[in-house]
Amino acid sequence: MSAPNTPANQTLLEGFSNLILGPVSLRRIFLLLTRIHYSDPAHYGEFKDKMAKFVWSQDDTKRKLFIDYDYNYRPTNLEQRPAVFVGVDDVTYRRVVIDNARNVTEDNSGTSSSYAAETGIIFRHISMTPDEALALGEMTAMFFTGMRKNLIQQMKLHAFDLVKLSSTKPFLRSSEEPDQQFVCDTVLRLSYIHDWTTRWESHRIKTVSFEAALAGFSIGNSPATLVQ
Repeated sequence: MSAPNTPANQTLLEGFSNLILGPVSLRRIFLLLTRIHYSDPAHYGEFKDKMAKFVWSQDDTKRKLFIDYDYNYRPTNLEQRPAVFVGVDDVTYRRVVIDNARNVTEDNSGTSSSYAAETGIIFRHISMTPDEALALGEMTAMFFTGMRKNLIQQMKLHAFDLVKLSSTKPFLRSSEEPDQQFVCDTVLRLSYIHDWTTRWESHRIKTVSFEAALAGFSIGNSPATLVQ
């Protein structure tokens, strides 16, 4: 299960290579890909017949599946059901090293190191039955697993893995009013290079020059005289 290999989608994927990755751009990328996936039941594989009514559309009158950023979730808004909310987990940074040391340049004149960023992409699926919520979670997992190789290449990721498909559980619309809705989370983990640092600390002699003495002294029987 993956996005159809159309010229438009290929152009979209190639455009990802020009983006500077960060929490904002990652959230936008995965929201866009999720909407593309759920825009046509033909993308659903074995779930095509069962989940055909779950379709996202830019047209409000045709939209049967609400897909948005996680911060746009409204607990009491039932028009946002069924739904997929896309968010980004905390970002952690680590220095990429070998043997706990920075890389040294070939001529030992400097050092270079890089920092890798790691985060999670969280998809929260909410529907009116546990089977529907789980099916949405599984479709999201299958879609991004199928896209894994392309995303690693185009986004220049260090790692991209499916790490979680949660079991369904009742979802409370609010703390006061329980509602018969169910939630299933799909979580991806990915890492990418955040920055490169190169430090030059060379003590090599780069320029050597010799200049003739401007003056010398000639010492004889007479008082010292200056010889030009």
